[in-house]
Amino acid sequence: MVHETDRDQFGNNRALVREASLHDWDPIGISDVPEAKDEYDAYADVVLGMLVNEHATAEDFADYLSKSPQNTWR
Repeated sequence: MVHETDRDQFGNNRALVREASLHDWDPIGISDVPEAKDEYDAYADVVLGMLVNEHATAEDFADYLSKSPQNTWR
């Protein structure tokens, strides 16, 4: 059973990954568009899943993000 604190922590971590994807990754340059703040949520969820998996490496993250369709739009 998931405790409320686990859900809170997951939500906090998801928010951090969302912020990083908007301000550090942002392959299509939408970080200044408030209506687009959820644009990368699907990617953020995968990255968060990778973070939970202790076997994911920095190379795994870079590989995933560099091959994403979003990354080819620029």
